[in-house]
Amino acid sequence: PADGLDWTIVGAAEAGQGPRGQILAGVRRIIAARKTTPQLASDVPTRILDLRNPALFGVARLGDDRTVTCLFNFSNQPQGITPWSLALTPGRPYRDLLSGEYLRLEAGQVVLPGYGAVWLRGE
Repeated sequence: PADGLDWTIVGAAEAGQGPRGQILAGVRRIIAARKTTPQLASDVPTRILDLRNPALFGVARLGDDRTVTCLFNFSNQPQGITPWSLALTPGRPYRDLLSGEYLRLEAGQVVLPGYGAVWLRGE
């Protein structure tokens, strides 16, 4: 194509078809969550979490009212970590801002699938 884009592929992605469609939908969810999360503003302090697991990376965004804890799995294998390693308050419900789902522990751990991510905020 003269403009460098294959508009058939773009149209398929816009329609949600195939891997490109899934990636586009995921990026749009991330952008929408970011826009509605004041704890992710540029002036909010960030604390990098020492998770002692080389496959996991975590940060806490320390908002005035609530903290958002972002956890990323950089391996292709599921990874688990205890909630207290993330400084989550016991008994408090946490919602994943990316999926909209409430956090459910598996055998007492937060478990991320391979290459998974969660942005957790207490309710």
